[in-house]
Amino acid sequence: MDGSVKWVLRLIVGAIKGIAATSDLTKGLGDYNQDLYKFVTAIQSTVVKPLAFAIMALFVMFEIQRISLLQEKIGGGPEGMIRAIGLTVAKYAIISTVLASLPKILSGLISLNTELTNEIKGIVSGKAIDGGVTVAAMWEPLKDLGFFSKIFLTIALLLGWLLLLAAVAMVKVMVAVRFLQLYVLFAMAPIPIATLPSAEYSSIAKGFFKTFMATAIQGTLLYMVQIFYPYLLTGVFHGANGLSELMIGVIAMAVLLMIGIMQTDKWAKALTAAM
Repeated sequence: MDGSVKWVLRLIVGAIKGIAATSDLTKGLGDYNQDLYKFVTAIQSTVVKPLAFAIMALFVMFEIQRISLLQEKIGGGPEGMIRAIGLTVAKYAIISTVLASLPKILSGLISLNTELTNEIKGIVSGKAIDGGVTVAAMWEPLKDLGFFSKIFLTIALLLGWLLLLAAVAMVKVMVAVRFLQLYVLFAMAPIPIATLPSAEYSSIAKGFFKTFMATAIQGTLLYMVQIFYPYLLTGVFHGANGLSELMIGVIAMAVLLMIGIMQTDKWAKALTAAM
């Protein structure tokens, strides 16, 4: 029976090491899929950006009209109107510069979060990223269990391993969905940015930046959740009082990992105040 328990423990350790293999979370848009990055860049520059400039020009025209009506209402002189219109035109010029450099700006925001993930990775680079989880370490508190206890434990460990595999698959899906969302936002970015000249609709552009930052920082949160899990699992093996608590703890930690992975999107939006 000892061999069966150790076999399942080896499966769990292998799955944990699979979770630790998170190289995609340290990649930018060009590194993850270069062809798709070139495609969305072409969409942004040739299709979306010309439309954004037209939208922005329309908002500038509305702003100038609003300023004119306001000056007539309050009876301001021509100097005030010229100054206000000049500021609006200057705003148009600044935002045009932002639109022209938008690919570099958005890539820079992603790079900041990628660097943050790499910094966290650097902290654990000198240690085992699996949290020190080894078959020997997990087997130590189990070796004195009775035959039937080990049978029940093997069943619980198998269930925990299956849930862990589901969590690994979920991570891969979440990472892919995150990159897909980043590619879509990257391609369509000029349209919300074009609302910046408008006092009434500029909140759309601000909301876009918050959403983009939330999606970018989600990669760092996914990485953190994954590297936290082995430490939590080690605590279960060394801190459980009795077989039932150990079995429940193994299954609970796998479920906790899945919940944590799903919650990263919500946490990222909370950090950036995105809707």
